[in-house]
Amino acid sequence: MSLDASGTVGKTATFSKWNGRNYVRLRVIPMNPQTDAQNLARVAIGSIGKATAAVRTKFYTAYTNGSQFYIDAVGIAPTGQSWNSHLLKVLIGVGQAAFSASHTEYTGLGSTPKSVYDTAADAAGIQDFSFGYGSITSVTKGEMLYMLVGYALSNLGYTLSAGTLDAPDAGGLSDFVSYLQDNVV
Repeated sequence: MSLDASGTVGKTATFSKWNGRNYVRLRVIPMNPQTDAQNLARVAIGSIGKATAAVRTKFYTAYTNGSQFYIDAVGIAPTGQSWNSHLLKVLIGVGQAAFSASHTEYTGLGSTPKSVYDTAADAAGIQDFSFGYGSITSVTKGEMLYMLVGYALSNLGYTLSAGTLDAPDAGGLSDFVSYLQDNVV
C-alpha cells in the first residue's frame, strides 16, 4: 500500500514526491537576513559579473580566439577554474576586502577621472549595476571598468598606453576597451 501526500504537517514535516517516489523531510524556512556582508557579496558578484559581459570571448563569433584580455585571463586562471571565476575571486578578495578597497579608491577619484571612465564604459557597453539594500546599493559603469583596468594592470601584465589607473586618459582607456573587445584571429 502506498500513500501519496504533499504539503507540510505541524510546521515540522514536509511530504513531497521526487522522481515518482514519495519522501518526507524536515521543514526548512529559508533565511535572507540581508546583512551588510551579504549585500556586499551580492553587489560584488553582480557588478563584476555584469562587467565581464564586455569581454569578447572565443564564443562571441566563430573562428576567433576572443580578445587579448580574454586570452590573457584564460592563461592565468588556475587549472580547473574558469577565467571569469578567477577574475571574480581576485577582484572580490578575502572577505570582500579587494572589492571594498577598489570601491573606496574609485569613490575618492575626482569627477574628471570618473567622467573619463564612464565615457569609456559606454563605448564598451558596460551598464550601471544597482541593488536594493545595504551600504553599497549601486556600482557605476565607470567603476566596473576601473576594476577591469586594475585587474589587467595587476594580473595580466597590461600597460595603459596613456594615463594611469587613478588619472586615466581617454585615449588610454579607448585602447583598453580594444584590448577587452577586439577579436584576435
